[in-house]
Amino acid sequence: MKSKSRWLERLLHADKERAERRPTEDFAAYRWDGTSVREEAVRDVSSTGVFVLTSERWPLGKTVWMTLQRRGQLELNAERRMTAQTKVTRPLADGAGCMFVSVAHPEERAWEELVEHAATVTGVHDITGYVKAMAAVAFLRQICPDRAVVALLRERLSNLRLQRAMEMLRGAYDLVRNEEKAEDLRAPRALVEQILEACSDAQDGQASTLWATLLARCCTPTGGDASLGPVIEAMRRMTDAPLKILGDACERARRDAMKPGPECATTVMTTLEELMWLTDMRETPVQQAVQQLAELGLLEETERLLVMKPSAKVDVTPSSLGLRTYAATSRHRGTTEEFYGQPA
Repeated sequence: MKSKSRWLERLLHADKERAERRPTEDFAAYRWDGTSVREEAVRDVSSTGVFVLTSERWPLGKTVWMTLQRRGQLELNAERRMTAQTKVTRPLADGAGCMFVSVAHPEERAWEELVEHAATVTGVHDITGYVKAMAAVAFLRQICPDRAVVALLRERLSNLRLQRAMEMLRGAYDLVRNEEKAEDLRAPRALVEQILEACSDAQDGQASTLWATLLARCCTPTGGDASLGPVIEAMRRMTDAPLKILGDACERARRDAMKPGPECATTVMTTLEELMWLTDMRETPVQQAVQQLAELGLLEETERLLVMKPSAKVDVTPSSLGLRTYAATSRHRGTTEEFYGQPA
């Protein structure tokens, strides 16, 4: 709370106990609306809250994350800006009065400080980057309010891994933000931590996108889908080539009739040559990738012989877990059965 108190003292020059509202000049509240940065004028501020002039109708009780500072470019000095979780307490026609959440609940300050930490270590230098970092933390705070995830991001991830985790969080938020009752979505802490750890190790953009999709899939209004644990464990052990092979096999299966479960109605066969083209790899690495999928239980059990001819047939029939893993990393938000029941 120290940095916030100093900032407010300089701004208000008032006794903190009085929480007196003071008018401001050239101050703005910056926030992420899901597609871009919104800049809204600040009419007045106190040590307990702020009144924001906005054309949007914010409902009573709505949580709004914002950065308060002078209008213009990002204040690089952290003591000249303030990141705040606020709750709408006075919605009016021309704006809304918002209470600083961490004033009422000091433990919430850790989440606000996480924004500053993430922005600093990932090299954010403009208001857009800073507000995007704020949106990522706000989304994480919403779906998993356990402060243990703050410790994970601040203490256990390197700067590069933290940057990947933040990108993944923004991607997951983009996938769910327009859903009905998106603010009610929650996810189990264990799965969130698994995904944050795994995605921060990802080396390419495709993997980051898949992890974002999987995190979005974990979020439900009822508290999250804990049954996705085996899917996450399988995903974190796969590299790019097995992911491509599994995706191709599941799309082939999707074009066929599916049994309840779902299970493949027929065996899915391909050739070594097709897999080499798909993965841009030679014979031996491709066969190793197929073997990895089988060992992870993502392909149906069968006897697979070591074959080196490009024309050789390869059985890549996905198992129930394999089908579910692919469906969970698609943008489909329904059940696995619904996903495979749709046209490919």
